[in-house]
Amino acid sequence: MNKIYLIIFIAILGNAVYAQKSSNTEKIANKAQQAEKMIVFLQKTKYFDSTKLAKIGQEAIELANDVQNPELAGKLLTKTGIVHIKNEYPKQAFEYFDIAMKYIKESKNDTLLVRLLNSMAIGFSHQHKKTKAITTYHKAFDIAQKINDLRYMDVITSNLGILYHEIQEYEYAVQHFKKSLKYVEELNDSLDKAIVLHDLALVYLEDEYKELDTALMYLKKSMKISEKIDDEEGVARSCVAIGSAYLQKKQYATARKYLFTAKKKAKKLPYIELAAQISQNIGILYSKEKNYDSAYVYLNKAVKKSQQIKNWDIAIKICKELSIVAYNEGKYELSCRYKDSCLLYKDSLMKENREQQILDIGAKYETARVQKENQIQKLKIAQQEDKAKLQHAIISSLAAVITLIFVFSIIIYKQLKTKAKINKELAAQHKEILAKNENINQSIAYASSIQKAILGEAKNVVKQLDEAFIYFKPHSVVSGDFYFIKTIEKDNNTYKIIIAADCTGHGVPGAFMTVMGHDLLTEIIINKQIVEPQRILKQLDYGVTNNLKNNAKKIHDGMDIAVLSVNLTKGTATYAGAYNPLCMVRNNQLHIIRGSIASIAGHNLGIVGEKSFEQHEIALQDNDTFYVYSDGFQDQFGGKAHKKYMARRFRELLLHISSYPCDQQREVINKEFKEWKQNKDQTDDVLVIGYKFTSKHA
Repeated sequence: MNKIYLIIFIAILGNAVYAQKSSNTEKIANKAQQAEKMIVFLQKTKYFDSTKLAKIGQEAIELANDVQNPELAGKLLTKTGIVHIKNEYPKQAFEYFDIAMKYIKESKNDTLLVRLLNSMAIGFSHQHKKTKAITTYHKAFDIAQKINDLRYMDVITSNLGILYHEIQEYEYAVQHFKKSLKYVEELNDSLDKAIVLHDLALVYLEDEYKELDTALMYLKKSMKISEKIDDEEGVARSCVAIGSAYLQKKQYATARKYLFTAKKKAKKLPYIELAAQISQNIGILYSKEKNYDSAYVYLNKAVKKSQQIKNWDIAIKICKELSIVAYNEGKYELSCRYKDSCLLYKDSLMKENREQQILDIGAKYETARVQKENQIQKLKIAQQEDKAKLQHAIISSLAAVITLIFVFSIIIYKQLKTKAKINKELAAQHKEILAKNENINQSIAYASSIQKAILGEAKNVVKQLDEAFIYFKPHSVVSGDFYFIKTIEKDNNTYKIIIAADCTGHGVPGAFMTVMGHDLLTEIIINKQIVEPQRILKQLDYGVTNNLKNNAKKIHDGMDIAVLSVNLTKGTATYAGAYNPLCMVRNNQLHIIRGSIASIAGHNLGIVGEKSFEQHEIALQDNDTFYVYSDGFQDQFGGKAHKKYMARRFRELLLHISSYPCDQQREVINKEFKEWKQNKDQTDDVLVIGYKFTSKHA
């Protein structure tokens, strides 16, 4: 009898095991179908918010674990990483690439490995890790060459050409684009050939590698292919580049023909950036032809389109071109307004970079939050499934019930243990982030003390002048504005050098520039004994440009600056400025002496040949009062209408206080700034230096 019970028990248990195996096979097949569908979905859809991305990433990892197919898992996770790069989350992309690499190595599929390495190289490039990107591209190419994957040999070589172009290694860029052309010839791919020819031509349009005739030859070849295959976008882009080349050759009639052809083609296309480039070039064309009204129309169109796509780099370039057009027309106030717009766009660019950093941190937290939610959801699902299995086992046999209870207990234990581990890791990560923030704040505070030591306390520095004040209010802990006041004895003459400088940005980036600027001015003025403002600016421009030129990225950093040199012995003063003006009050009348339209280093659109800085000579009279300053005060938002203070109102304030003693002037400026700003955020660093000349101190 006991044997019969044993046989029945084994039969029931065997049936339960078989049913479980069949159920698992069906589940794996369903998961594989889900993975395939998700790959197709990721190929078709490009843009997601951070919450959706986190959910997609978690789902991809779970599917990769469930499909039990290394090739499919590797392919899915590679696609997931690519989508993160397209959505500007390259750091998060590597979380999926790393897991994909394990699966692909397990599958031993070299074709998938090539595609993964190519994607990783793109990710490194997006993180500005150019050397890693180049190394990874070469690894991918070696494997593609080994398996004779001609398509990806072309893709990788073309990507290397683009990367070398970005880092200004133009010779290598040309070599790789020409190599890519050989592959597209073998592939007989007309569209790819047109694109590579266009990319190759763009290298020859660069100032440091300029060969306009060669560029035009490749661009016309590209356009001819695009026309043959009815690629309207390719034709439009070629026409813009050809028009730009003829603009540089000063062949304006030919440039006009191509630019207006591009305009006509672009009307049918949805690419706003292309339309902005076309309007920008047509505006420059009209400016060169001195048709300023039309130049304004097209350049303003280009600004609006660049605002639409939030391409602040293009907006800055166009506003500088508009500033030059207005200046050439003699509309100096309008020129200044366009310069103000440049500064706004610079701030927008910095704000966008800060927002992107915040989004990166937010995405990490969102991923952790979604993972935790999924763990809880999985726990609930597992509980429901285990309950159903338990009920089935009770009906089948007492032995199955005992077995399922045991399995259920193990699962619950592991899940609770996993949940506890995740919570512990999250707590540790939170603690680590707080510690890093504390370290950053300490570093910034230390940087502030270094900056103060280099610049000197304003109240001590200003003592070198008999009647003067410095009003200095940084936006952050450290400042992008700086002051420089020195007394120089040269050729039996006593000079007072007074400088106010405004570096690109504020906070830590601006502070780095102030240290460099102060160091260079010390070398120029104290060590070299140069006291002429024009020569000081030229030496400073050379020094900043030379210090920044070795950076792999294109450097757009620089500074706007005003330099006043007072010869106490002769009773004369000389001034020169890079954008920043000098205000002089004489006999209760305000005189504005404008600086040259050229920054120290940075962007200097429209300047042909060597930069020059105009120098102004002034014969001093008793009680002449001078002011040099940054644009922080006049750009501050405030008041009842929450508008800028503006340059005109600021100059009226300076005229109003000019008769006061200098200590009182500083107090009035401080009071006015606080009352205008109220409880709103400070817009930028603020620096104002005032100096009153009296003959008794000469």
